[in-house]
Amino acid sequence: MNSLATKTTTPTIATTSSNLSSQLQHIGLCALPTQLDDFIARATKSRWSTRQILEQLVKAEAAERSRRSLERRLRISGIKTFKPIADFDWSWPSKIERDVIERALTLDFMGSALNLILVGRNGLGKTMIAQNICHAAVLAGHSVLFRSAAALLEELHRQSPEGRRRKLRTYANVGLLCIDEVGYLSFDDKAADLLYEVVNRRYERKPLILTTNRPFKEWNEVFPNATCIVTLLDLAPSCRLHCHRRQQLPRPRKRAGDRRTPEEKMTAAYVAAVLTLYLDLPDTPLRPSPLDQSLARKLHEQSVPLPLVESALLFATLRRFSRPSDLPPLPKIRSLAYFLPVIEELQQQPLPDSYLDYLRLKLRKLSLHARPDVQKNTFSDDR
Repeated sequence: MNSLATKTTTPTIATTSSNLSSQLQHIGLCALPTQLDDFIARATKSRWSTRQILEQLVKAEAAERSRRSLERRLRISGIKTFKPIADFDWSWPSKIERDVIERALTLDFMGSALNLILVGRNGLGKTMIAQNICHAAVLAGHSVLFRSAAALLEELHRQSPEGRRRKLRTYANVGLLCIDEVGYLSFDDKAADLLYEVVNRRYERKPLILTTNRPFKEWNEVFPNATCIVTLLDLAPSCRLHCHRRQQLPRPRKRAGDRRTPEEKMTAAYVAAVLTLYLDLPDTPLRPSPLDQSLARKLHEQSVPLPLVESALLFATLRRFSRPSDLPPLPKIRSLAYFLPVIEELQQQPLPDSYLDYLRLKLRKLSLHARPDVQKNTFSDDR
């Protein structure tokens, strides 16, 4: 019987330079496929060891991935064309905090999730400064989005509910968000709510840069009838930079003496006393905001006795001190409004007159042994 002999052949694959490049691309390599022949030539000429080949491969791939990442982040950021900060004319604004800008260009504010607010008239270079800071952040490896206020709000407004939620997550989680030209156009209350949502989601989590040609006291004209403006302004500022155009500075007035009425002087003394008591407490800002001043004036209009206000401030602060240490720390106090419920509480149930001295002594003792999380708030709420 004849046996059937089966001859098995093993196919050989001739791996050419072209299909090797394709295979390298297929496994996710970026740099080597485009410079394969040159890489092989250099390895052969220099007689690289296996370890050296791997080291050079990793080095080339890392450099190429870094380059592509930079190009992608620059493209997504929307920074567009801008002049370098070296071309900025520091003498053009009559007043500008150059040290703040130069420190911001080092990106030291990003680690603390601080907000940088650039306030000034048109044509002073606020956008140019913001673009340079954002570009420095991209070069440092951060994700950045640079959007005008009009473009950002329009994009959120025309989205479906699900699309809006996705966009809000994007704006909330990007490493650095810059909202340019707030105040150049007027918006409805819906736009104010959307801007508030963006700022609120980033609050004390991610840094924000905002440029505006309007002081915050005029934002009610930018967002008329918006109920969230006060809260929005309470969240936004951490560090403000004012730029004043030289020819638009008002001429200094000649002092003509104090022409205030006795009632106005009494109101000013009361407001100053309340704000001094407020700012002397731990966890409060370094400077009072216009809102704080307004609230202090309202307390005077309501004839709230100064000792009652001081008792309320001390009483509320002692409550914060006595909070159990195993609970999460309370946020910093950003406004005098924090104490209004306690003031109303003591108006309804007054404390004994002698209790004020006890509160002062108690707080003084506790301040000497304060917990690390109870300290002076370095954020300013100056609006």
